[in-house]
Amino acid sequence: MKAFGKLFSFIGLCIFVIGAGKCAYNFWFISKANQATGKVVGHWVDYENTTVSNGRSMRFPVVGYQSADQTDYRVKAGTGFSLTRFRKGDAVVVYYDPGNPEKMQINDIYFLWGLESLFIVMGLLMMFFGRKMSSAN
Repeated sequence: MKAFGKLFSFIGLCIFVIGAGKCAYNFWFISKANQATGKVVGHWVDYENTTVSNGRSMRFPVVGYQSADQTDYRVKAGTGFSLTRFRKGDAVVVYYDPGNPEKMQINDIYFLWGLESLFIVMGLLMMFFGRKMSSAN
């Protein structure tokens, strides 16, 4: 049981580090990014690769926005959901890389911090319970 607890803690540590690393990347990206107001112009739906257990496919919002040099962009968000979080026509604030304006993130708690927070909490819980298991007699 002690060996399993240590393994469980180690896996939890790895998951925690992944979540914390992604949070650090998001902070870094936001600190160097430009901000723009855009509009959801549609959704990209992945029917083949991301069907979830409820039978729905993942939907990724496609956002149209204008960069600081007045160039128009239409970019698919890197995060999607099985339920539509944003509807076509919704205004959204985006962060985009000024050196590569097609690299964009929607300024939304779920898009920026949702999965990262889940990894951090799950990693902490696994480390806690792994430590309890490894110290149990």
